[in-house]
Amino acid sequence: MLLENQLSRSISLVKTLIILFILIVVFGYAIFILAPQTNHTINNTGARFTSHNIILPLFVPVTQPSILEAASNGAMKPYYKSDADRNAVIAWIKSGANKTQYDAAVAPILTKSCIGCHSPAGSEPGINLTTYTEVKKYTAIK
Repeated sequence: MLLENQLSRSISLVKTLIILFILIVVFGYAIFILAPQTNHTINNTGARFTSHNIILPLFVPVTQPSILEAASNGAMKPYYKSDADRNAVIAWIKSGANKTQYDAAVAPILTKSCIGCHSPAGSEPGINLTTYTEVKKYTAIK
């Protein structure tokens, strides 16, 4: 009888603790979602840090840009002859980086904007952008 009472109390205590834990989690989540948006910024970019910055990535797959796209939007951006050229290369990457489009549109852009440095004879021979096969290595979207 005594053992049954202790077991019954233990089960009741565990049930109470589980219910309390669930209530705390739900309450905390509700406050996080319903709280007014704060003025915190992300990496001093001016972008506001909100609950959407945390919740959205849980439901929407986040992809990193390819190496060539990141470079085209970053350090290599000034070397493109025009924004239209840069955007054409990025669009080609995002569309799957096929050889037909490369030969028709992308190769001429890379020749006038990139090959001076990114070729075996250039100042950056480690990143060779002279052929489709070489360029394709840098177009994989992660």
